[in-house]
Amino acid sequence: MGLAADLANLADEPIRRVQCAIGIVVHSLNDQDRDALIAALADEAVRAASLARVLRTNGHSVSDHAMRRLRRRECLWPGDDEECVR
Repeated sequence: MGLAADLANLADEPIRRVQCAIGIVVHSLNDQDRDALIAALADEAVRAASLARVLRTNGHSVSDHAMRRLRRRECLWPGDDEECVR
C-alpha cells in the first residue's frame, strides 16, 4: 500500500484508551483532597501543567501529558469500561 491508502485507513483504526493515571490518584485520596482535586479538574481556568505539578509536589507520580489526556477525555477512569468524563 502507498501513503494515500495508509492515510485513508487511519479513520478505521479503533481509538485506544489508556487507564487514567489521574483517576488512580483520585481514588487514592482522602475525601477532602479528592473533592479539591475534582473541583480543580473541572475548572478550565486551571492549567493542566499546573495541576500535574501540584500533584507531583504532593508525592503523586503524574505527567503533564496524563493531565492533558484526561482533559481531552482520552483515558479510561479506573473501574469503568467507558471513556473518562471527569
